[in-house]
Amino acid sequence: MSAVLEILFPGRCLICGKSLLFQGKPFYPACPTCLLELRPVENRKRCRKCSVPLISEREICTRCREREYEFSSNYSLFEYSGIMKELIYQYKFKNRKRVALVFAGLIAAEIGRKYRNLPVVPVPARKSTLRKRGWDHQEVIAGVLEKYYRIPVLRLLKRRGKVPQKGLGYRERMINIRGGIVLAERMKTNISPFPGRVILLDDIFTTGSTVNECACILHGAGIKDVQVLTLALD
Repeated sequence: MSAVLEILFPGRCLICGKSLLFQGKPFYPACPTCLLELRPVENRKRCRKCSVPLISEREICTRCREREYEFSSNYSLFEYSGIMKELIYQYKFKNRKRVALVFAGLIAAEIGRKYRNLPVVPVPARKSTLRKRGWDHQEVIAGVLEKYYRIPVLRLLKRRGKVPQKGLGYRERMINIRGGIVLAERMKTNISPFPGRVILLDDIFTTGSTVNECACILHGAGIKDVQVLTLALD
């Protein structure tokens, strides 16, 4: 059936515009050639906290030495530039929901390599974003992980109304996000006890303030080890 649909509605690559007829995986909105141009974060030594490539022999970067995080570490897959930046833009701001298939595939592969058998906790979208966009970009990715890759997803968190983080510095973000994320009421009784270790999933790691607040809430629920996995490092 998928092959038939591909013939009838092949579409074009969101990046280069070429026909996707029998190109790559069915329903992927980007061609294999463009996806090969994704720029991974350099594989040399990274900061064990934020994932930024290191230029010294120390295990933690200068920025993270001055900060205390609630999460154990962040691992970002790609640089927030080029193809990845465009895919995130098309996904979040042009409502190209099929990009979630690409993102979920990349995330699932990394989970298989580094975090086997750990459940995923998606970072919830802001209420203002849900009202404007009409859908939760993290939830769509989580749904694909759950349905097609059999990765367990725990929807433990929800947002309260807060001012967007974009444009704020690290300290301002930490203050702004405080109290903006809480444990979902229905999850307090549906899962008992909570697992000891989870993967906190977000799209872009900038200062770490949002995932840090999420990790703080998860720690309060009894989850001891929060590993952050993000698509892009800004």
